Amino acid sequence: MLLLNIENRDIIKGIYKEKEPRLEDLTLREVSIITGLDVRLIVKFDTRDLPESLPIKWRVRNVNCVQFVVECVDVKLKIVDIIDECQHIKLEIHKEIDSKTVVFRDVFEKVVLALEVKWIYVRSIVGYTDSYEL
Repeated sequence: MLLLNIENRDIIKGIYKEKEPRLEDLTLREVSIITGLDVRLIVKFDTRDLPESLPIKWRVRNVNCVQFVVECVDVKLKIVDIIDECQHIKLEIHKEIDSKTVVFRDVFEKVVLALEVKWIYVRSIVGYTDSYEL
């Protein structure tokens, strides 16, 4: 349940409307850790789960992929086991009492990234044409 766990869920609703994007078969593109008072983790991932009604600009450009950039704030890293290309990833977000548990699993259900976070924000959602799939 992505929408229930995102602080600024309106950005997702603005593009996907009532449909919630599936959090399976993702491609994990980038993970960045930013240290400071509250450790932050920026995660960039792609999905082919398009909105039911594409925005006009996306239709014109033949968008076939959506890239999310998500920022997790007040992070405690639990597992980092990213050793090769991260495709066919499944994202799980579980609400705890005072935090959220975020888990990325590979196709074999192995945890490749797990963290405990206080807040999750969507930084951006961008549609693009992945020419590799054309």
